[in-house]
Amino acid sequence: MKKVLCKLPISGFGSQAHLLTICFTVGFHTQRTVILLSNTSQYSTDGWESFMLPLSDTCKTIGLNDTVVKVSNLTQIDNISVIDIDLAHKYIDLTDALPRDLFLRIKQFNPNPSLWWAGQIALYVFKPTKSFKHFLDKRQKEFGIENVFVGVHIRRTDKINEANYVNISKYMDVVEQWYTMYEKSHTGVERKVFLATDEPDVVRCVKASYPNYQFINDFNATIAASQKSTRYTIHSLKTIIQDIHFLSMSDFLVCTMSSNVCRLAYELMQTHYGNASRNVKSLDKCYFIYGLTPYFC
Repeated sequence: MKKVLCKLPISGFGSQAHLLTICFTVGFHTQRTVILLSNTSQYSTDGWESFMLPLSDTCKTIGLNDTVVKVSNLTQIDNISVIDIDLAHKYIDLTDALPRDLFLRIKQFNPNPSLWWAGQIALYVFKPTKSFKHFLDKRQKEFGIENVFVGVHIRRTDKINEANYVNISKYMDVVEQWYTMYEKSHTGVERKVFLATDEPDVVRCVKASYPNYQFINDFNATIAASQKSTRYTIHSLKTIIQDIHFLSMSDFLVCTMSSNVCRLAYELMQTHYGNASRNVKSLDKCYFIYGLTPYFC
């Protein structure tokens, strides 16, 4: 059995999740089994399986006699039993990985089949354990987001070194526009916003500036994410997965596609809507997956 060795990088959860997208795309394209080694995760020694079910019940390790070769492209790998992909290189567009007939069928309901396919991969790997599923269900009731709500993701801290700063008012202008349109055909709407952020001042600001909205936020998680000493802990891992889960469930999502968290939530939204292109507004970049897809607007 030929395999793809997938090692979680020392990075944020969104980046780790998109590495899995790359690994599964390469595995699908080359007909190889994906073997995940997640004990390198900086969040927890249990890595991915801290809160997620194993990707497979049987294929979890490489064999003692397997030859592992780090590769920078997918040519001349037929005789290699296990490939370890070099993330410094671009591999393959998801468009090329999809069978042509499947690509055309997806395109009938989603203009970006690569995005839809990435969502299916995300849905497959995001299989919560029984206890974590119970936690998410409990949190949903506590947050009171069984009904209509908008998801907003505002990343600060390290993000301002990677992308342009976007003022809070820009996010809320879009939220305001969406609710105004929604209320034209719906009555008795309670304006709810699930806010995921790594900056406590953002939470304080929106609550003070927009009193006609109900903001739902795990403030302890926000505080933990804002500090380097607590950002990469088992608790922070639990809450970042929680945030992505609820952002993906929103009726409309406002975020910045420069963030892996935003793109991951958007990918998962495809599994709810089929085509969620009208359910999101990015305030900076277009959608993309590093190493796989070009920018798609």
